[in-house]
Amino acid sequence: MIRQALVIIDQSRISQHAQDFAFALAKKKKIRLTAVGIVDTPWLTAAQPEPLGGMSVKIRGDEALVRNTTHTTKIYLDEFYASAQKAKIPCSIRQVDGVPAVEVNKISQEYDFIITPPKIDLHHELEKPNLGFLIDLGQTTARPIYVIPGAYPARSKTVILAFDGSASASKAIYLYILMGFAKGKDLHVISVDKNTDQAEEHCRQIVRLANSHGLKPQTHAIASSTRPEGKVLELADKVEAAEIVMGAFGHSALHEMLFGSCARTLLEKAKIPLFIHH
Repeated sequence: MIRQALVIIDQSRISQHAQDFAFALAKKKKIRLTAVGIVDTPWLTAAQPEPLGGMSVKIRGDEALVRNTTHTTKIYLDEFYASAQKAKIPCSIRQVDGVPAVEVNKISQEYDFIITPPKIDLHHELEKPNLGFLIDLGQTTARPIYVIPGAYPARSKTVILAFDGSASASKAIYLYILMGFAKGKDLHVISVDKNTDQAEEHCRQIVRLANSHGLKPQTHAIASSTRPEGKVLELADKVEAAEIVMGAFGHSALHEMLFGSCARTLLEKAKIPLFIHH
């Protein structure tokens, strides 16, 4: 049974979507939320080429930049807390300072799962937000991550379970079921493989797992040598899915070093929440 979630926030519009999703989930599952704001001091104070005598100026500038970032982070954390209190959702806030993925990974051990936008504005418009933080976190955290890219289509109960036979996808689907997220959902299992028999067997494996938990998913075994993310997105559009559950890595030989290319593409293109695990 899940008890609490860690919500990573910033001051962006996309972060507001993650907050809305977290609030809706907290009300439904009666869980406690903890919002975390990140001050990336190592990046803000990183060494730069300086003219002779310029180091003292840089130090003062760095100190001011860290103070301003800390102050801004406190503002949006306080706003999150006030909104949670108004919605009568149990909530706490905390701020971490350091290498973002490292610090969040440390505290994530205290929570059941993580909710985050795909791109966090860590540097407050000093650098364009990207997937770097999420990829770093996804490679290290022991907790599943709900990635919220946009407004949540709460009326839909359809969920895609994408399975390629990898341990990563297996763990993601298993945890999604075990944590109670699959209950009451219209589940669709998809497996894409150049070998039809293999795709069908992957689907059967997830069906057997789901059946043991009282769930009855539909299956979509697709024989194709094309990249699987396109087929996953096509099915999501066709069935008007609300969420996609998937692994962060596939069977690539480089999976220990690189975030799976399929996961990267879905993080960039999907307009619905993704539940991922490595």
